[in-house]
Amino acid sequence: MKATAGSGYHFSPGSDTLQINFEKADFQKTKIGMIGKIGGRFLLGQRFTLDFFTGLGLSNTNSSYKNHLNPVPKKSDPFFEGENYTVGKRLTAHLSFGLRLGMILWQQKDVTPAYIK
Repeated sequence: MKATAGSGYHFSPGSDTLQINFEKADFQKTKIGMIGKIGGRFLLGQRFTLDFFTGLGLSNTNSSYKNHLNPVPKKSDPFFEGENYTVGKRLTAHLSFGLRLGMILWQQKDVTPAYIK
């Protein structure tokens, strides 16, 4: 992904407390990842299902900012910052889990002849 970022900031390379504020900058990000998932399904009565899953994965992200307009360094607290604000390469672990309630709208009738059952 390549884009021009409007007024914003990013963390200085090699630092998680020094941010660079700018009016405009060119932004580039490449992210490749994979998550493996496994799950199951329970039948609740005749019409409802309960699906569950969990998964674990990794992603490799590389982001950069160039051509800053009016860069200003500033100290910051990066506790809840998103991945777009960190410059450089990084490997990130991902955890996935979920639960879904479903409803069976129709079922195929069993057409097996009685003498085979």
